[in-house]
Amino acid sequence: MRPSSDIDIAVMSTSGINGFERITMETELSNLLHMDVDLVVFHQAQALLQHQILKYGHLLYEGDASVRVKQETMARREYLDTRFLFRELAV
Repeated sequence: MRPSSDIDIAVMSTSGINGFERITMETELSNLLHMDVDLVVFHQAQALLQHQILKYGHLLYEGDASVRVKQETMARREYLDTRFLFRELAV
């Protein structure tokens, strides 16, 4: 990891996370880790980003497995339904 790199973190939640709460969490994590943090609210992200999170991300903490499984299932369905669009746009 380069010194100028940031860290990307996705959060899954049963309750909504508004913009102010997201920025507050992002700031607190940046201060705690002493580096820039990009925080994504998983269920608010686009299907392609959700797919990349599921494919390349690492689970750091899980409070309720059923929440993760439900959001992952919905995200995978959405990605599979729309992936042809991403392929067409990449051409």
